[in-house]
Amino acid sequence: MIFCGGVSMSVVPQPNNSTGFETTSTSWYDIVLCAVPVIFFLSVLIGTHAAVPIRSSVGIGAVLNAGLFIDVLFVHPPVEHKSDEMEY
Repeated sequence: MIFCGGVSMSVVPQPNNSTGFETTSTSWYDIVLCAVPVIFFLSVLIGTHAAVPIRSSVGIGAVLNAGLFIDVLFVHPPVEHKSDEMEY
């Protein structure tokens, strides 16, 4: 049971991939989701503590994040894997 805001909720394991099986491996998409705020935080940190203007550091961080989004959405998009079994 998880208590969230005074309300108890039971947690039911859900399939994490298109095969329908639970997985504990980290995918490229998980890494990108973690990298986006880290890149933004580091760009702000560099802009405030280094001799780099904050506009430049945040701009560079935005370009890096845009590159990650382009890769995730267009270069390696999530696709649904087809099963070898045919459904009738």
